[in-house]
Amino acid sequence: MLNETILRNGKQQRWYVIYRGSLSGTIFLDSCFRRNDKLYRLLICLQLGMRGFTLIETLISVMLFTVISLALYKTFVLADRAIETLEGHVWNLQALRQTLESLRTDIESSFYTVDIDASRFKAQDRDVLGRQASAISMTTFAGMGVGHKDVSYYVVEKGKKLSLYKKITMPSGDSSAGETVEVEVIADIQEFTIEVFDTLAGVPVKSWDTALTGKMPSSVRVTITVPANNTPLTLSETVYPKINARL
Repeated sequence: MLNETILRNGKQQRWYVIYRGSLSGTIFLDSCFRRNDKLYRLLICLQLGMRGFTLIETLISVMLFTVISLALYKTFVLADRAIETLEGHVWNLQALRQTLESLRTDIESSFYTVDIDASRFKAQDRDVLGRQASAISMTTFAGMGVGHKDVSYYVVEKGKKLSLYKKITMPSGDSSAGETVEVEVIADIQEFTIEVFDTLAGVPVKSWDTALTGKMPSSVRVTITVPANNTPLTLSETVYPKINARL
């Protein structure tokens, strides 16, 4: 596009001339008098074949944009739900592993003696809301601090849900005698099962008391089940007490 200055009616006027270039030469298209900028731009667009969108084209564009936006939104919602579900599984699995690790440490270091009534190993078979809700208590050397302590794991009913708790009580001979710490280790469980094995018995039992049996069990199997959408998540571990003799 070139501009040329010519004389018209004795006055100097400016014309704009539009060309379309090619290798073989230059083809003249049209020229227009620049009365104002808007007219100039309109004429330029007309000469170059530029035009706006029609109503049908605009409607089709809006419809395509809406369909793509809805598809992206649905994908985002599904991804967000998947992440929430995965986070719930991860937290439940982590809580299960930590609880089983705590139980394993306490059971391995547990012992009993006839001199102190509280120093014994006891498993109870219980049922809450039609679900297995065992309880286990023991005297163990595990955990923080010096000396032994009494540890219990039990299930507490909260409405229609079950929660697993751990209680630690310092023995009477300790400086902090009678001090009790109670914590919730798993907020929502379906079942908590304790099975005790004896070398002389071929089948496991769910009740055990060293005050009656006079010995520690050879092994203890702990099973915890937590809800995880439509499929419950269950972890189980067999623990072997390391102190089998009576102290």
